[in-house]
Amino acid sequence: MADILRVAVAQMALRPACSVAEWRRQVGALVDQAAARDAHLVVLPELATLGLLAALPGYERLTAREMGAAFRAVFPALTDEYEAAMRELAAARGLWLLAGSHWRADQAGGHRNTAYLFHADGRVTRQDKLHLTRPELAIATTAGEDLVVADVGSARVGIAICYDVEFPEVVRALALRGVEVLLCPSLTYSQRGFHRVRYCCHARAVESQLFVVLAPLVGTLGLPDDAPLVGVGRALVAAPIDDVFRLDDGVLAQGTDDTECVVADLDLDRLRESRARSEVPTLRQRRPELYQRWREGG
Repeated sequence: MADILRVAVAQMALRPACSVAEWRRQVGALVDQAAARDAHLVVLPELATLGLLAALPGYERLTAREMGAAFRAVFPALTDEYEAAMRELAAARGLWLLAGSHWRADQAGGHRNTAYLFHADGRVTRQDKLHLTRPELAIATTAGEDLVVADVGSARVGIAICYDVEFPEVVRALALRGVEVLLCPSLTYSQRGFHRVRYCCHARAVESQLFVVLAPLVGTLGLPDDAPLVGVGRALVAAPIDDVFRLDDGVLAQGTDDTECVVADLDLDRLRESRARSEVPTLRQRRPELYQRWREGG
C-alpha cells in the first residue's frame, strides 16, 4: 500500500471574529470540510487569527500607527484560549492541524509570529518566524532563531512562514534534517508578494526535492483604516519536477478565486524514489566541500 499523506490546504478568507469561540467556528467549518474528505493534515494561513482584531472595540477605525498597540492588546491575551481550542479541534477530528500562525508574547517580553502544529494526541509543535518583513518590524515583532521538525504520520515535516521560504538556506537545512513536506502558511498584500512566495515554493520543491504546501490568507478587514491591506494569493501544493512525478509544472493542486479548501495526496514513496533515482537528484549530488571552500574565500 502506498504511503500517502492527504493534506487539505485552506485558502482562508479573512473575516472579523469578536471572540476565539466565534473564530473557532469559522476554522471548524474548514476543518470539517477537510475531515469529510479524509484529510490527515489541515494547513491554515499565516496570522490566521488576524480576524480577532474585531474583539477590540472600535477596531474599524484603527490607523497604521495604532496597529502595533492593537496587536499587543488583543493577541497575547488570547493565546491560551487559541491553543486550547485548536488542540481540542485536532483531537476531536483525529488529524494534524497547522492552525496557521498567531502573534504571541514570549517569555522575554517580546512578541513572535509563531506557527502552531497541533497533533491529534494533544502535542503541539511551534515554529517561530525567522525573517521579518517591514510591517512586522514596525510592530516590534521578535525574530525566531531555531528550526523545528515534526513527524506527521510517516512524513517528516518542517515549517517556513511566508517570507522564510524566500531564504533557500532555511529549507535546505530542513531537508538535510530529513524533512519531506514543507508547510508554508502565508499572508501577502500584493500580487508581487504572492508571486515571490509562490515561485520560491516551486524553487524549494525542486532544489530540496520535497513537497511544499502553501496556504494563503485572503481578503481584508479594511485595516488599517487609513491604508487598508488586502491579502491575496492562491493555495498551492508543489512537488519536484522530474521523471518520477512527471508533472511539467510541478503543481499537484492549486486553488482558484472561489476555492476555500484544496486537497492533495502526497505520495511519500514517490518522493523517496525521486530523491533516490530521479533524473535530477539534487540532494544526493550536492558538493558541500566546494560550497564550504567558497564561503571561506577559496
